[in-house]
Amino acid sequence: MKKKLEHNFSVNVDMLINAVTDRATGAVFDVEWIFKNSKNNLLRGKTIREELHVRIIDIDALVVMKIVSCRNTDIRDVFMMFPSVSNKEWIKSEVHKRCNFTEKMNVITEKITSKQFKDGLSGVYGSIEEKVFDKHKKTLLSFKN
Repeated sequence: MKKKLEHNFSVNVDMLINAVTDRATGAVFDVEWIFKNSKNNLLRGKTIREELHVRIIDIDALVVMKIVSCRNTDIRDVFMMFPSVSNKEWIKSEVHKRCNFTEKMNVITEKITSKQFKDGLSGVYGSIEEKVFDKHKKTLLSFKN
């Protein structure tokens, strides 16, 4: 939904009605799953005093959604978030319910082991130390097995 607030200012808002469906795979995340795996949080601006109460999905559930979609941007995000997840077996199970887990992990493995991957990260996440990059890579590759 797009809402025009002022003459040259509009805001895009995603609205959840019944479910989120991944266009590429057809995988469905129904509203009950979304609400079970998210919570209301207070979101504060860094440079403004505004505060919003918003529902934010848990990191493990977000990783599930991103592995299922497996777009380049999703793979970069999974790579950066994965060391912070708390329940890898749950993630694997949830991905497996919606698509072929092994196929998705093969796509991710091919991407994160390519020579260009680290350079692509720096454009979005800034410079990443080799030690940190290697830790993230090792953590994600160990998840494949």
